[in-house]
Amino acid sequence: RQVGNREKEMIIELLQLADFFVNGTLRALVLFFLAHTAFFATARFYAEKYKPWTSELRCDVSIIMPTWNEEPENLKKAIGCALSSKAKEVIVAYSLSDRKALEAVESFKDRIVHLRFDERVPKKRAVYEAVKLCKSEIIVIQDSDTFFRKEDLEEILKPFADPKVGGVVACNVIVNNK
Repeated sequence: RQVGNREKEMIIELLQLADFFVNGTLRALVLFFLAHTAFFATARFYAEKYKPWTSELRCDVSIIMPTWNEEPENLKKAIGCALSSKAKEVIVAYSLSDRKALEAVESFKDRIVHLRFDERVPKKRAVYEAVKLCKSEIIVIQDSDTFFRKEDLEEILKPFADPKVGGVVACNVIVNNK
């Protein structure tokens, strides 16, 4: 049987389509699928091994709170939340040119450690200088528009019972979302 021109064209198109999938898009899709599967299999493996910490860790904690141009009500509330936790010390870093911070920290006089700067400094430097003042084994860095509940600090400390843990990140409620 002889093959007609129309059939030849169809065979050529099918071969071109097969070549396209095998050498082009299909290869990329297969690689993506394999990477995707490997990622989720690894995540699932480690998620199944995870055991939440239930034992409490008793140690001293310092809370560092750098602030700049925060609304006094928010800053007062954040400092109040930090003080209500069982932290050994609360260090508030602020600039003397920040009138809002000066107004807010005034009411906490001797209850917090004041880290004052003559000029506005970047957050990184404020935290760096505050860390030098810390007297505790564990340091929590809290933004001035973030509020902890009383029990949050205890939950943050639990993973540190494992000597392999070097840091913990918490889920915070942030009020100032500018």
